Amino acid sequence: FEPEDLVRTQPAGNYNESFEFIRDGKSVIVRTSPPDGNFHSLDQSMRYLTNHFSIGSPVVQPIRARSGNLVEEVVALDGSRCCVTATRKSPGLTHDHLYKDTLSEQAFRSIGNALAIFHKNSQKIGYADWDFPELLDADNCFNVWHYDERIDKRIIGKYEKQRESYAEHLPSQEDYGVIHGDIHFDNIIVDTTSNAVTFCDFDDICRGLYVTDLAMILFDLAIIMRCENKAGVVRNLAEIVLNSYSDSRKVDRISLSEMEGFLKLLELSLFIQYYGLYKNSDPLDGWLKLFYEGREERILCDTPLLSDI
Repeated sequence: FEPEDLVRTQPAGNYNESFEFIRDGKSVIVRTSPPDGNFHSLDQSMRYLTNHFSIGSPVVQPIRARSGNLVEEVVALDGSRCCVTATRKSPGLTHDHLYKDTLSEQAFRSIGNALAIFHKNSQKIGYADWDFPELLDADNCFNVWHYDERIDKRIIGKYEKQRESYAEHLPSQEDYGVIHGDIHFDNIIVDTTSNAVTFCDFDDICRGLYVTDLAMILFDLAIIMRCENKAGVVRNLAEIVLNSYSDSRKVDRISLSEMEGFLKLLELSLFIQYYGLYKNSDPLDGWLKLFYEGREERILCDTPLLSDI
């Protein structure tokens, strides 16, 4: 392709830039990493994604370059290096906000079912031959590397306590493996005509409890949903996702109460990670506004994520 053939997709993402172009009449999404991105890590993720696609997982299809590589390094004029990947564009849309009627209940069942398929196939592929990091050793939404000195120390203490609680879980073969690690509604492509679901953006793949992928879906749902009786709507849709997931994986039903600890870990981690951006944003809008308004008080009062939202 030529640079003039590229059309920037919206949103571009926090760390990668995405572009769309047409090859042989089919749309392809090209993503470029930040300068000096980790080639080995991205190449491993793309190879793992290729394995998933080959056995029928609901994931985007990786496209190889003419060289046969899944990842190409491109040197910019300033000497910095970027990693470039390509995937086939899947039918449907991602969402950075939701209303009560944006997606049908069947679409949420499909999301639960699709995640169950992804996790079942993760078990088939295994993790022994891959060197993905553990969830709490990786760069992701659950793991904080630096603390802003302006953050209330009580919040940091609550985060560290939740982190310790996660680390104490003794995973079984049934509930632990390679997970997506960043599975919010901007990374879930839903075709509203067929309710088909496809997952994208596998930059944060790691090893962890499967339930953490579920936690991120429910967390994002609670933040970006905009409607009357929001708490009731979110809890109903969350239960649909959990029940569909449990039924598809043929595991014991996962209750909302069982999710609270994982949701709280994510809430605390994101509060800390994006605190600097939040304090420096004027005016506050978008996801930051939806997440941070009233959040500090809720955290200090130990308000469960899915209550009174």
